[in-house]
Amino acid sequence: MQRFMFTLLLFAGMVRAAAPDSTAFSSYQRYVPVTNPQDSCAIFLTGNQDAALVTLEGMAIQGAFTFTFSGTPVLLDQLASGYYHVRITKSGYEPLSVNLLVFKNKIKRYHFVLQPLSRSKAAFYSFLFPGSGQQYANQTDKGYFFFGLETFAIGCAALYQLKYDWQLRRFRKRQKMYRFNDDLSQMDLLFTQEKEAHRQTNQTRLIRNTFLFALATIHAINVLDITVKWPFTPESGKSLHIGARLSAPGEAGLTFQF
Repeated sequence: MQRFMFTLLLFAGMVRAAAPDSTAFSSYQRYVPVTNPQDSCAIFLTGNQDAALVTLEGMAIQGAFTFTFSGTPVLLDQLASGYYHVRITKSGYEPLSVNLLVFKNKIKRYHFVLQPLSRSKAAFYSFLFPGSGQQYANQTDKGYFFFGLETFAIGCAALYQLKYDWQLRRFRKRQKMYRFNDDLSQMDLLFTQEKEAHRQTNQTRLIRNTFLFALATIHAINVLDITVKWPFTPESGKSLHIGARLSAPGEAGLTFQF
């Protein structure tokens, strides 16, 4: 029994030693999403992620609480116990979302990895759906442009395909009337009608093929644009570790203390 109690006290001391101490921060930004809840809890965020946007959502704070995390340690104190949804976004990285259960007198530390946006994944998305690669890379306007342009080309190609099918049926009908006509006085008229139907059908086919070629060209440019003109620098292609190793100077870290 004494050995068990000794082991339990030793484990509790290790957990308490691993907890971040707010007094170790020379300065920090303090946020108070909730005013004086009965069960006061706190969340510490530390690291050097410039221009990272953190959104905290929970029933206790009546909606969302958003702030910019620029490397200065952040203290969110006076939080009520309960579930919170944390979302971290940074330019050049895929957003990170986690659900946390915050309750009193408990300390937990988490380690996450922000994955960089992938050029190959963006090209694959653009290949499957026009403009989706640009949307994935946060180029919203360019994504809508390629989507609208390719949608217009698809619509025109489909419209002229329907028109071509209708004119082709009319041409074959004129051709049949001309070939099986027994009245020689109608031959010239029927031949003229057949020739005109053939001309219109061939013209519609050329316009349809032009739109199909334009569609293929736009789709290729759509994929090449996101592949060649990748908006992020090579430095942003590294995974960003957000974790609990706070002792090393400049180490990226995100620690939640409950």
